[in-house]
Amino acid sequence: MERENFFERLTAEDKVVQNPKQSDNSLRVLAWLAISLGIAVVAIGTLIYRQDWFQSISASATYFGTAYILPFVLGGMSVYFWGYRGYAQIDRLFAKTMSVGAFLTAVFPCKTPYNSGEDKIGLLGFSPEVSSIFHGIGAIMLFLFLASWIFFLFRKTGKKAINPKKKLRNRVFFIAATVMFVGIICCVTGFVFYILDLFDPQSSFPFVFWGEIIVLIPAGFAILVKAGDVPWLNDK
Repeated sequence: MERENFFERLTAEDKVVQNPKQSDNSLRVLAWLAISLGIAVVAIGTLIYRQDWFQSISASATYFGTAYILPFVLGGMSVYFWGYRGYAQIDRLFAKTMSVGAFLTAVFPCKTPYNSGEDKIGLLGFSPEVSSIFHGIGAIMLFLFLASWIFFLFRKTGKKAINPKKKLRNRVFFIAATVMFVGIICCVTGFVFYILDLFDPQSSFPFVFWGEIIVLIPAGFAILVKAGDVPWLNDK
């Protein structure tokens, strides 16, 4: 009974009515940050600097031409996630966790071919190996909670009757989150291959990079739908 009461309190909508536009505006910013991250890395890294495909978006943070993109975008995501209020306590719990994950990923770069074991990188000047541990923890927190946020909380219906447009939006959220989980598996696969030296990071298929892309793009679209920016999916 106590567990049920705790879960009800966690998922119950706030009694104090907030301005819906405030949350929608935060969602819009988050959506476009997510969508723009991969696109910016590809456009600037490959088209402007003629850099070969990165093995991951995170690797772009250690290449001089694109070093500013990842910290800037993830920093923005961290700020907006931290300030996101949502409509229930569980929304804020997910958002705060994603905020911490985005922050860790931004300030602790990963080990890449562009840094060596003697380098001191990131906010605290760790070695690439140690920094990669914090980077990986942050990325897992961000991606897993982002996919779960969309899969579970965006599809929440409460006690109200579900109209056809809500059913359609729920299908969009389900598909987006499912694709994101596939992307997470790609990221983990690439990371394991890299750690175990099972392929050459300079010439092999960039599992992590494309895994990150198919996490971020569907996430951005799903968040835009949630914010009401896809008119044909809105109730009115």
